[in-house]
Amino acid sequence: HKGTYEKKSKEGTVIIENPIFIRKILRFKGHGQVENIKQLLSQYPNSKVIADSSHVGAEFVRQLRENQITVDAQDFKPANRNMLLMNLRRLLDQKRLVIPNKGDQIFLINRLLHELSGFEQARTTAGMETWKSTADHDDIAISLALAVKHVGSPKQMVQNLFYIIQN
Repeated sequence: HKGTYEKKSKEGTVIIENPIFIRKILRFKGHGQVENIKQLLSQYPNSKVIADSSHVGAEFVRQLRENQITVDAQDFKPANRNMLLMNLRRLLDQKRLVIPNKGDQIFLINRLLHELSGFEQARTTAGMETWKSTADHDDIAISLALAVKHVGSPKQMVQNLFYIIQN
C-alpha cells in the first residue's frame, strides 16, 4: 500500500510510511492445495504465487505449473533463506509490517508471532551469519518472508502475495 498509516497507542502515535498490511493468513495442508490456489487466484487475479522449490516442494511447483499456474520457485539454500529473513527483519524493524491482533485470524496471528520470536542470529561452522529458529515450527514466518520478498524492489510491484506451505 502506498501512503501512510497512523497507529495510536498509550506510548504515542506512530506514522508508518508505505505500510504492508497482512490481510489474511491461509494455511493449506495435504491434498487439494492446487485447487485451493486456483480458487484464490480467481478471487485475486493479479496475485503471484511463490513456492518452496526445495526437496518435496519441487513436486508441488511441478503440479502448479502443470495446472497452468505461474509460480516463482524459490530454493532454500542458506544464502537465499538468509536474504529472505533479513528482508523480513528490515521491514519489521522499520515497523512497516502491520500485523493485525484480533479477529478470526487470531490463532494464526499468534502462531506467526511465536514463530517470529523464535528466530536468532547464529554463525555456521564456516563463519557465515545465519538465522536459526528455536520455535517448534517456522513455516508461517517463512511464508511471510516469501510474501514480502519483493517489497521495496522497484523492479517488481506485487499486489497480492501468497506462499503455499507444502507439508
